[in-house]
Amino acid sequence: MTLFLRALVILSVICSSLFLSASANEVLSSLHHDIKTAEARLNKTQARLAKEQQQLSTALQRAEQDVAKLRKESEGLIRAQDEAALSIEQVESRLQEWQQQGQFQQHLFTRFLSGQKHPTNDNKLSALMAATKNVIAQSTQLNGRFYPQSVTLQNGQAIAAELVNIGPFTYFFSEQLSGLIDRQSEHNEVALVFEPTQLDAIKQLKSTGEATLAIDPSNGRALTRQQEQETTLAHIEKGGVWAAPIILFAFFALTIALYKLIQLSRLPKLVPALSERLVLLKDDVSHLKLGCWQQQLVDICKHTPIGQLRDDKLFNALNEQKKQLDNLLGAIAVTAAVAPLLGLLGTVSGMIETFKLMTLFGAGDPAAVSGGISEALVTTELGLVVAIPALLSHAFLSRKVKSYYHQLEQSAIALSQHSFEPLLSVANENLNTENKGAA
Repeated sequence: MTLFLRALVILSVICSSLFLSASANEVLSSLHHDIKTAEARLNKTQARLAKEQQQLSTALQRAEQDVAKLRKESEGLIRAQDEAALSIEQVESRLQEWQQQGQFQQHLFTRFLSGQKHPTNDNKLSALMAATKNVIAQSTQLNGRFYPQSVTLQNGQAIAAELVNIGPFTYFFSEQLSGLIDRQSEHNEVALVFEPTQLDAIKQLKSTGEATLAIDPSNGRALTRQQEQETTLAHIEKGGVWAAPIILFAFFALTIALYKLIQLSRLPKLVPALSERLVLLKDDVSHLKLGCWQQQLVDICKHTPIGQLRDDKLFNALNEQKKQLDNLLGAIAVTAAVAPLLGLLGTVSGMIETFKLMTLFGAGDPAAVSGGISEALVTTELGLVVAIPALLSHAFLSRKVKSYYHQLEQSAIALSQHSFEPLLSVANENLNTENKGAA
């Protein structure tokens, strides 16, 4: 039985192993089939993806080419637009420069023709140029023809005379006078009267046609400069409202400086080596002509014993004397500091007004601009004219005060250790007597 059972067990094991091997083969074959099927699907999917990727890359490349083309076109359009805008700005800038040049030339021609006898009423540049050419042609014509005309002397008197145009100059002569005529005037005003010798030269020119005449090489500029010379008061008035406080400070500083100069000049002379002289004179100050301030120091030392009390009294006396010496000197220093600032303030105000005029009427006329600037600088000139003497006078007076005070201080130092024994003993006895009486 045991063997039979063993045989059955072995047989069952063999059968089960055979069954398991058969089922394993089937599973493996099924797995191989599934793998092959999956590989086939994967290959198809990869092929499809590769084809789609190629199509997408081709489309992407075409799109990038289109974008690059559009970018180049847009850059060209932007560049063309910038060039157009830049060219317009250049044209506008050049046009503005030409307009400023034309305005400047128009101002020059207008100023030149304003002083002529027959100025043009047309303000166009072509008309102004034509009128200028006519005036220049007439002024350079050497006709040498005399013609009678009334002239106006410098005192306003009108006399009959004969005139002759020689180049840019017009000469006149009468029975007693000769000279040059101001060609820019409307009433033949006399610009310069010659010496009597020139009268014979002009008469010789009329009779013979040849003569040596005096001319004005500056073509009237020197005479204009001489006529435009202004007085000091007119020059100060150009400074405007800010010139008034500067002048007031000037008078203020001048008054104080004169007062301090007189005060310092009247100070009593100080006796040098006062302590040594008192020792030689045995404290007799009647022979010494002491001033009031040195006498005050001596009196303090006479009635005060040597020590801290005497030093304090001498120090207080010197402080009072120094205050009197330094009195009002600070006002001169303030004037020296404030006057340039007022001048600068007036200059800034004048420059602001000048730039306002330039904004309204332009900078085409340099004479108007330079005139405004020159008037603005008048206050700075006045401020410096006031400040420099004030500073010098303050330095001079301060030096004199310091020198005088130094001598007083030296006298006080020497007197602080000088002993007035007899007088001090009497003073102490009187003081003790008064104390006893009071007790």
